[in-house]
Amino acid sequence: MLLDWCSTNGIKIDSNIALVDTIRSSDSEAAIQGIAVMSKSSISPLTTLVQIPKSAILSVRSCRLSSALDSLSDQMEEQQSMALALALLIEIKSGGLSRWHGYMQSLPPSTVQIAALWEMEGGCDGGHALRWCKGTEVEKILVREHIENSLTEFWTNAAQPLLSTANIQAEYGDMRYAYSLVSSRAFYVDAYHGISMVPIADAFNHIEENQIHLETDYDVCSTCGSLDVCEHDEEEPIEGSNQGQKGTLKPRTSQAQHRFTDDSDMCEMVTNAPIKLGDEVFNCYDSGLPNAQLLCHYGFLLEGNSNDLVTWSLDEIIPIPLARHQHAELLSIVRACVHQLLSHKLDILYNPPVPTSSTGKPVELVFGVNAEGTLSTHLFSLLLVASVMRQQDVWDVDSITRLCTNIVLIIQEVGYSVDERGGHNDMVVEDSAPPNIAHAPNALPFLRRICTAVQNLCADKIIGIGLNATEADEKDWGDILDVEYSTLGQQNEDGDHQSSVETILKEIGRHPGLKL
Repeated sequence: MLLDWCSTNGIKIDSNIALVDTIRSSDSEAAIQGIAVMSKSSISPLTTLVQIPKSAILSVRSCRLSSALDSLSDQMEEQQSMALALALLIEIKSGGLSRWHGYMQSLPPSTVQIAALWEMEGGCDGGHALRWCKGTEVEKILVREHIENSLTEFWTNAAQPLLSTANIQAEYGDMRYAYSLVSSRAFYVDAYHGISMVPIADAFNHIEENQIHLETDYDVCSTCGSLDVCEHDEEEPIEGSNQGQKGTLKPRTSQAQHRFTDDSDMCEMVTNAPIKLGDEVFNCYDSGLPNAQLLCHYGFLLEGNSNDLVTWSLDEIIPIPLARHQHAELLSIVRACVHQLLSHKLDILYNPPVPTSSTGKPVELVFGVNAEGTLSTHLFSLLLVASVMRQQDVWDVDSITRLCTNIVLIIQEVGYSVDERGGHNDMVVEDSAPPNIAHAPNALPFLRRICTAVQNLCADKIIGIGLNATEADEKDWGDILDVEYSTLGQQNEDGDHQSSVETILKEIGRHPGLKL
């Protein structure tokens, strides 16, 4: 049905790829059914494999109640996603009368398990899993975004009145289902459609090293969607972003090898890497996404995600209450130190991407450690400033910034080695370092304090993750002690008989989140 619908609506799919039904393994008893895109031959980079006319995409502007929905989609991305979810819900409830009926039959039949919609109450698996996310990056995202509360408010104040006026019967559970599809599948298309459901483009699964991406002309008329000159061109242009809800939106490129004759106003899936015969073809929903973001918004995790990081708040790092002026001065010094670190490009640190607020202004600094165990420039700067301040009698912003800058310069000019015989770290001058760094040893105590602080932060983080023994309920213990009966009483590696107790204790050891 999906391919017939695509043909009817002008979507062109290259004959060298195929959409296949897949059964993906799961830890639950039920398997997860989905769609994957597989290559039927070797494919070169810069090849257009799919063309989707913008007339075939589903957006707030193109749905059957577009005039009523358009006013609900303001400049906030969260509101746009909810307005699109309502548009999708309306089309779903229209059944065969919807012109996207054939496409919607390919969508998951039940709510995608994005962590943003895991319920706190009740006995559902999501609510149970949420308790194990205590102290993790997932919990931080959920607290910061509070999607469920916003969606409930949107449902009550906007969706229900509109559906009632249109005589469409729906429940809040239907709204959650539609939102889960939008969160996990939608793309940001252009200045007119905004966040949209793009058939076939959403069939490509995610991987960081993707071979294909979405390209489209973003700069269309925001009033009528025209790619060509129109009557609205004399109006003040509206600034937009090329960053997609799902994937980085790239402008159409003339270098792509178009296998189709019609290249008018389209969304295109274009290869950016060679693809071998029989390979699955992957898109990247957005570059640099850690597992916490993937779980919250897309409903899955990647094994060994190189983008993962662990973060701490300022209060977790500096537990002493600060006056408002002290808090502002501290952050001011930290930002000055970060600026110095960035200008010297220390290899021992990494510069994290700083998230932005809905107004486009940077939010709080990212105090974190990445998947390689490298400190962010922000965390290092804060710990360095805090270490320097321990030796200062007064809060002198200029002198502290100056001292931190000197220490950064010293670190840049020297290297470190471990004296195995002495069992301690010695600072050594590299051969290429200038001779006038007599103050280099003075930096060592600061670095040792920073290392100690990081160790303590990580230890506290581990302790605070997951449930402890007093919080674990019957189901928690059931999961932890869920050992196959056939494994009880089995032989160990030495051939000796292993008791049930030993097996169970080993099983408990696999769950460090449970603290006894």
